[in-house]
Amino acid sequence: MYQASTPTHIFTFSEDINLLFKDITVTYLQNREIILEKTLKDCTVNGNVLSLDLTQEETIMFSPFADFKIELLPITKNGKVIPKVFDNIPVEEIQNKKVYEV
Repeated sequence: MYQASTPTHIFTFSEDINLLFKDITVTYLQNREIILEKTLKDCTVNGNVLSLDLTQEETIMFSPFADFKIELLPITKNGKVIPKVFDNIPVEEIQNKKVYEV
C-alpha cells in the first residue's frame, strides 16, 4: 500500500455476507498498535464480497518503515467469531503527502 493513496481492500467470503454475519470488524495494525478500525457499516457488501475504501488521511497514518497487518473479525448471526489475519503487508513511502480535495 502507498501512503497518501486511496486503496480499496477487497475480501471474498465463501457465502453471502449479509446472510452469514451480523457484523465484521476490520482492524489495521502496525507495530502491534491499532492504526484504524472499521466495521461492516464502513464497508460495501456485494454478495460474498466485502470492499473497504481507505482515504489519503488514513493511509498517511501508516509508517513506511514497518509492514502492517489486517485482522478480519467476522461475527456470525449465531455469535461465532471467525478471525482471519493478513500479515506482512508493506507500506511504500510517498514524498508528496498532499491530500487532495475531492
